[in-house]
Amino acid sequence: MSLKDGEKLPAYGQYVGIFKVTDSMLSPFEDMGVSFAVTKQDCHFLWSQEGYRQAIENLNSQLSPFILSVRNYKVHPLTVNAPGLRTVTYNREIGKYIGLHLDSWDKLPLGKRHTGTNRICLNLGLEDRYFLFVDLTLLEIAQRIDSQCPVSKKMSAASKSEWVRQQFFKQYPRYPIVKVRVAPGEAYIAPTESIIHDGCTLGKKFADVILTIRGHLKLPNSLLPRKIVI
Repeated sequence: MSLKDGEKLPAYGQYVGIFKVTDSMLSPFEDMGVSFAVTKQDCHFLWSQEGYRQAIENLNSQLSPFILSVRNYKVHPLTVNAPGLRTVTYNREIGKYIGLHLDSWDKLPLGKRHTGTNRICLNLGLEDRYFLFVDLTLLEIAQRIDSQCPVSKKMSAASKSEWVRQQFFKQYPRYPIVKVRVAPGEAYIAPTESIIHDGCTLGKKFADVILTIRGHLKLPNSLLPRKIVI
């Protein structure tokens, strides 16, 4: 769905939004040729440049209306993903793509994940990319499955959340996954600590170039998103 003029966004952490990044945010990255990065080495080279540091400072300044709290605010390193991937998140510790998953930066218990940080992810590449997610929060999923298979109170916070994710796909193997297009120069904002999600580069010919910002973030009401999914 799309919001109309005058409509307010849902509360923080209760929506996935796709929005156009302003030219003033993008142009410093475009001037450096960030869109043409292909390898991790390309990213390291860009990080080392003074122009990249200035681009990040400019981005931080322009994102100030998005920031609810500076606590846990972080700009992650520039990332490139290969084209043609069904899902893009790779766990180097186990040497595998992990597929649809939950972020666990905040290490919050299941019942408080909706209060955690969310994420803005800018598409700095040359082509469309896709954001995949389940349109239920982890707490909503837990409430669905708990009556059939109660969650053990003895599990750690991380184990409990992962167990709920696994049980959901076992009990609802055909539950539809939302696939949202994020065009070059657009970004998504999503509560990735509390929704099952991943990126997708199927159909792309060129490398996928993204920049992620994590924190307690919201879209300003003055910025009308192209798409909002609740």
